[in-house]
Amino acid sequence: MGLETIALIGLGIGIIGAGVQFVGQKKIAKASKKANAARKQMAHLESLRERRKNIKLALAARADTVSNASSQGALASSSATGSLFQTTSALGRANVASRQNAELSNKVFSAHDDEAAGGLLASFGTGLQNAGQSLFNISSSPFFNKPVNT
Repeated sequence: MGLETIALIGLGIGIIGAGVQFVGQKKIAKASKKANAARKQMAHLESLRERRKNIKLALAARADTVSNASSQGALASSSATGSLFQTTSALGRANVASRQNAELSNKVFSAHDDEAAGGLLASFGTGLQNAGQSLFNISSSPFFNKPVNT
């Protein structure tokens, strides 16, 4: 077996290695995307739970306000109305914060998906670079630059 044959076998193994690396990175990217989708769904469910909790707390606060105002005979008073308004306002602020958290989570999950895709591309580029370097090394080896006997 000549040195040229060994060099070509080495190049072939390098190309196969690059292909295996690419397939592995592709699987990693797919798994990362799947995990991101699950985390996104979990964050969405948590956001819904938080909103429901905020509504329950607001309803309880409203009931307390109405009960207290009613027992004091001040149901139509401005203080009862103000207290109800504060409860509604607090609920609105809590829901806005919950929505903002959900939006930020979506941006983070999108960035993770982009990162996985970038890793896949980087892996492919590394494989191509290694194959190109092998070709260059083979072409510049003394075995291929020998004068041909005619």
